[in-house]
Formats: sequence, C-alpha cells, structure tokens
Amino acid sequence: MKPPSPLDVQELVDLCIDHLFDDPESLISCSLVAHSWVQSAQAKLFCAPHLTNYRVISSDCIALKLHRVLNTSPHLLRHVRSMLLVENRLHYTTDAKLSQLGFSRLDTLSLQIVNTINNEIHIGSLMRYPNLRRLRCLFVLGFSECARYMENFSSTVEHLDLECFHWELIHFNVPIDSQTVPRIQLKSLYLNLLDKPKQPQRLWPTALYPFGLGRLKYLGVWRARLIQWDTIPHETNQSIEELQIGIEDTERVDLSPLIHLRTLHLILLSPSNVIPPGCRYTITSLTAHHCVNVITLWVGDLEFEEDDESRRLDLALATLPLEPRPTVEFESSIKEEGREESLKRLFPKLVAQNQFRIVYCPWPVSEIGRRIMLLPYEARVHL
Repeated sequence: MKPPSPLDVQELVDLCIDHLFDDPESLISCSLVAHSWVQSAQAKLFCAPHLTNYRVISSDCIALKLHRVLNTSPHLLRHVRSMLLVENRLHYTTDAKLSQLGFSRLDTLSLQIVNTINNEIHIGSLMRYPNLRRLRCLFVLGFSECARYMENFSSTVEHLDLECFHWELIHFNVPIDSQTVPRIQLKSLYLNLLDKPKQPQRLWPTALYPFGLGRLKYLGVWRARLIQWDTIPHETNQSIEELQIGIEDTERVDLSPLIHLRTLHLILLSPSNVIPPGCRYTITSLTAHHCVNVITLWVGDLEFEEDDESRRLDLALATLPLEPRPTVEFESSIKEEGREESLKRLFPKLVAQNQFRIVYCPWPVSEIGRRIMLLPYEARVHL
C-alpha cells in the first residue's frame, strides 16, 4: 500500500502556506492546486492586503483592487484582519467604497491622515468597526484633527499608537465631569508627539479622554520631556509592566512608582554621540522592589566613546539592586564587523557578569506599531 503523501496532511499544508505570507504570487498558485488548499491560501492573501500588494506604489490602487475583489466575493471579507491606508495617496471616493464593505473581523487598522476635508465621515467609519483592537494613527495636521475622531473610536480598541504634529493642548480642552467614566480602556499606548505641548500636565487625563489608562500594561513615549510624569494617575503607575521612552540630555524619569514594571526600553537620543546622563539617572531610580528582568538600550548607529559617563552607566547597570540580575540588551541599527566588540569595551562590568546582549533593530518602533504594521519576523534579529 502506497504511503500517504505529506501534501495530503492538511496541518503540514497549512504550515507551509504560513511561510508564504509575503509572496502573493505563490499564494495565488497554492489556491489553484487543490480545493483543500484554497482556505489557507486565501486567508494569507487577504489577511493584510498592504503586505500582499507591497509592490504597488499607490494606496488608492490597492484599495480599489481590494474593493472590487471583496465586492464580488464578499465571503473573503472574513479573512481581512489588518489594513494600512495612506490617506494622502487615497482618493476619498475609494475611502468611501472601503468604509461601505463592512469588514466583519478587522482587528488592526493603520491610518496616515493628511487631509480630512473630503473624507472625514469615511475615516471615522473605519475607526468604528466593532472588532477593532489595534489602531495606529498619524495625524499630520495636528492634535486638533485627532481630537475630532477620538470620541468616535470603537470601544473595543485596546492598543493605540498615536503620532501627531503640533500637539498644542493649550488650544484644546475637553470638559470632563468628575463622574464620567472613560469608555475605552487601553492596554497599551504609544505617543510620538513631534513637538512639546505647552501644558504637558494636561495630558492626563483631559487630552486623552475618552481613553481610560487604569489597565495600561505598555506605555511608550518617543521623548520623555513631552510628559509631566508626576501627573500620571496612581492606578496607571500601578498597572504598567512595560515602559519605552526616549531619553536626551539630563532628562530623568522616576521609575519608583511603577512597582510592577518588568521591561524597560530606553531610546538614547544623542545628536553628538554622547551617552545622555538622563539614561543613568532614570535607571538608578529602580529599586529592590522592582521585578525588571530586561533593560533595553536602543543605540541606533551612534558610535559612543569611552568616557566618564559610559563608565558610570556600566557601573549603574551592573550594580542595580535587582534579583535576579536583569539582561541588558543593546539594540543597534547597524550590523557590521566589530560593532559588538566596540560596545562590549564600553561596558566591561556587564560583560563580566554575563548581562550583556546585543540585538539588531533597524528602528525602535513601538510594540504596538510592530504588531499593527505586521513587520517581517526579522524586525529583531539576534546577532
């Protein structure tokens, strides 16, 4: 009796098709092989249309093509989980067509919004899908444009990645009744504010209403100075387990209130290849009551020289009152011979205690952004 072919085992077929997530031509071919292959191939083809159409320059072409396919084959709607729409290359009529499709399982949405004059209604409808959990928004026109939509976000949103130009809180105020309960409870929040607000103390809770931050597990902020940290509510400090912040100059973030912190990710922002002292000041605020097991420093392509600050930082990291000793990762954006050795020379105490580790990361994108954009698995490659 002839043994069964591995291609007759559906679990093996599904596993092989999973590896073709970024190869639309092969996925189309797989869907034509056998009836039993169709479901798996279509699920990958339509899971994230922006990935399977990455060679198409125009978002408008991607959206129109998607609309035509889904309009004639509505059963494929159930496969769409993630959408990336670049609004400045998207005609408002195309946006309207997409908003009328009614995605039943859309979980992740990334929008880059430049002009809201023609498509304000349709953009809002995209943000209100009932199963939406991850939302990433870039508002080029500023926070005032963003605020017009925040009240209408789907109440199911748990992960928000928000980037704004012209974050002027002084021109924006939401009157909040002290008894009002925020209707959207976030688990993770990333803020990339491209200018400093004039009144950072109003960021919590007024400017971020209607988002509740009492259950926040992850908080990311591109520049520490954009937030007045002592205004963060007590319940938020109690819930945060992962923190990602950008440090420059002598800025210091007091980590002592974050008693449940487990992962600390510091982005070193230095225009002059000098380790910012604020990095050491922030790290030394960790106490024996913390349970931090990973400290990550994003160094990018910076070439630090051995100096007093590097020696102080090495000593601070090696003598933290944490048990067990945390792993200290250095994220580098350049992968070249000698890079690891040059960093090891700056941190001999960490190396001696076997705490040193280097990884490759092209850009310190937030964990939310990483999930939303569905970046290739090689986003973090261990050297």
